[in-house]
Amino acid sequence: MASSTSEAMDVDDTAKDRDRVSALVRRYFAQLTRGCGRPGCPNRHCRSSADASELDPTRAALLSLELAQCGDHALCDELPPFLSLPLLQQLCASASSGAPESMHALEASLAEVFSSAEALSRSFVSSSAAREAEAAQLAVDPSELSGVDAGAVGEAYSLLFSSPPDSAGFTAADRLGNVVMRGGHALLRGRGAYKLLTEGNCPLQREGGSLRWLLVLMANPLLLEPQHHKPVLLPLCSLIASLEEGAAAQVARWWSHWPEPALARIVVVLQQFLSVRLCHTQRIDDAVVAATKVLGLLYDANEAALAAGWRRGGRGSGGGGSGGGGGGGGAHE
Repeated sequence: MASSTSEAMDVDDTAKDRDRVSALVRRYFAQLTRGCGRPGCPNRHCRSSADASELDPTRAALLSLELAQCGDHALCDELPPFLSLPLLQQLCASASSGAPESMHALEASLAEVFSSAEALSRSFVSSSAAREAEAAQLAVDPSELSGVDAGAVGEAYSLLFSSPPDSAGFTAADRLGNVVMRGGHALLRGRGAYKLLTEGNCPLQREGGSLRWLLVLMANPLLLEPQHHKPVLLPLCSLIASLEEGAAAQVARWWSHWPEPALARIVVVLQQFLSVRLCHTQRIDDAVVAATKVLGLLYDANEAALAAGWRRGGRGSGGGGSGGGGGGGGAHE
């Protein structure tokens, strides 16, 4: 009797496993052939991704079965959120229609992504083809690039923060800027993000691609405004200044591949921060030291770009000071 019950349970478990795999296969097949509907999806196993392969139904079915049977699933709706320039353009176009639900959808997407290091690291990522083309132009291995599309990041911020004012002088850009900065503040608040990047066994230290969110946040033009210095720019500089030496050098290498105007804008932000801070405190405190170290990384990046011939000589975008390097105090006020 016990044996019969056990056999019945085994049959039931087998049927459940079969149903689970079958459901996964159907979901993967839809994802591979139709996509998740979000342009610029970073999941290469999604038809909406720029890296997706053209698959006929037979090949899509075989790959769906293979993906369903592997342990690490790659279903878009189970992965962290992301933003791409085409997706953001789609959301902004919808929001400009004036429908409240469309603006709420845009705000929700911004809040979700800008408050998450993992989501930001999956955002504005170059396609494999674009990365290989850039690597060939710079004569480096594609793995040396950050994978962040600096041009897309700049266009995204311009798209969000350049709407004309309404009759009361208020703009959608003000509203969206507040959402983005609140997200950044939530991400950097307290010591959670600090521990995330500075603990030796932290996966974000081991997995270099996960440092990409630092580049996206540092490129935010709203950081030029003093009201965003203490809640966002100060802890962000402190985090970057506190990176271990290898991670800090990696950030500098990534910046060396970025367009000079993009780096120059970050230098202006940091110089503005230092001017305001020194005027206010009249002393060199941890915040000044942290910002100076980040300027040092930008200087290293510019020097590396000049040495490699990626930029012409001149003062460039490196700012002042000597090399950055990791370690060093965090300015958490």
